[in-house]
Amino acid sequence: MSQRLIRLFLALCLAACGAAVHAQTAAAPPAAASAADATNAEPAKAPPDISAVPLRTVRDPSGQSGFTSLPGVEKGVLIQSPVKVPGVEATNAGEAWRQLRNQWLLPYGGWMLVGVVAVIALFYWRVGPLGHHEMGEKRTIERFTLFERTVHWTNAIAFVTLGISGIVMSFGKFILLPVTGGTLFGWLTYALKTVHNFAGPVFAVTLLMVIFTFLRDELPKAHDWAWLKKGGGYLQGQEVPSHRFNAGEKILYWGGMVFLGVIGLGTLSRKLKKH
Repeated sequence: MSQRLIRLFLALCLAACGAAVHAQTAAAPPAAASAADATNAEPAKAPPDISAVPLRTVRDPSGQSGFTSLPGVEKGVLIQSPVKVPGVEATNAGEAWRQLRNQWLLPYGGWMLVGVVAVIALFYWRVGPLGHHEMGEKRTIERFTLFERTVHWTNAIAFVTLGISGIVMSFGKFILLPVTGGTLFGWLTYALKTVHNFAGPVFAVTLLMVIFTFLRDELPKAHDWAWLKKGGGYLQGQEVPSHRFNAGEKILYWGGMVFLGVIGLGTLSRKLKKH
């Protein structure tokens, strides 16, 4: 009798477990369906799609920048506003500079450098080295003071440093990279970029000092026209009086140092202001 009761109790337990499993399995699809029905019936409760909002914001042509903890206004702009630069397609400022650099500055600037070297070589071949005049009596005359020489050579060293580092960073990938390889070229360009950044402020400060130091002696005079008409006398083999600075040096002063130098100082000050 007891065995029958035990068997009956076990059968009831197994039946109850089977019924529970069957109830959970049957109830699962309606639960999923109800969730789907709730989602379709109430779409406002689903997480809103805000991906279009930031895209419209960063492409806003009004030029409004977002918030960023990095210094510089441009750091908060993900996509710059379209600009039109002569010689390149209308695009944002960064891409416009890349096109201007690759399509105009690098090819034409490279050929200009080659042309300057060719002109210097031709002049040296036809005229020879300048200076080394024969003097009947050896005397030393101080033409420039110690301050003038210091300012001039500091500015000249900074200029040469900027020129060499800029040439390597601009044209090095076409000439040096195939020879040195990526590792050495990457280290070299990184080192030159660091030197370039430090030489820039030195050049800017000493350039202003050079401009104001020699301003009085660089003013145009009547005898400068006679020097220009004879080309300085270099091709004729005769020297034309020019006082302290000749007309060629004055053209270099006003065109290269004052005009182009002030433009360079303006771009440098603008870059420093942004950072």
